[in-house]
Amino acid sequence: LGQKADALPSFLPKFVHLPMTTGAVFIFWTWLSIAFSDVGAYFVGRSYGKTKLGDISPAAGAASPNKTVEGVMGGCAISALLATLGAWVQRWPYWYITGPMHGIYLGALGLLGDLTASMIKRDADIKDFGDLIPEHGGVMDRVDSYIFSAPYSFVMCQYLIPLMTKWKLAGLDGASAGLVGLLSVPLVWFFSLRKVLQIREMQHAKRRMEEDSL
Repeated sequence: LGQKADALPSFLPKFVHLPMTTGAVFIFWTWLSIAFSDVGAYFVGRSYGKTKLGDISPAAGAASPNKTVEGVMGGCAISALLATLGAWVQRWPYWYITGPMHGIYLGALGLLGDLTASMIKRDADIKDFGDLIPEHGGVMDRVDSYIFSAPYSFVMCQYLIPLMTKWKLAGLDGASAGLVGLLSVPLVWFFSLRKVLQIREMQHAKRRMEEDSL
């Protein structure tokens, strides 16, 4: 971890060989973050989900009624953890900030792609896009989370990370840190949303108490 490998494990297929390109490593960690974001969202939502996503976004609720805000936050948190590990492995500048930021972006954009695909299926009155994969539907059902995360990931890998690395190596820490700060807006959104939900839950609890007392 964090170092270039001289050899690959013997259990890997023959077509996987060195040198591994930067893009290949980036895609692997991005895929891992998105995949486990779905897993985290499912289990967190199932265990702790109280606030339906439709309560804050009717369109999202219509597309996927079972999704919860807590599930979304859990998925983003898991994605952020894996993306942070990936950022450290890939030696990103300010990996402790760019990693979580990247993970939250992936979690949010993955959710947006999932909801978009769900809306298309509901409008077309179909359950799945195909039946190629038993119990999972078609290929599009498996890659819907990449609809919006793929373009963002390309820009991140091709332009933003190299630019931040170049600025940091040139001693332009202020400019590099400024770009990181600009891109870390989702972190502010993430924690702000959590606080808003806590306030709303307190308001709902107070209203229920008032109704019960009548």
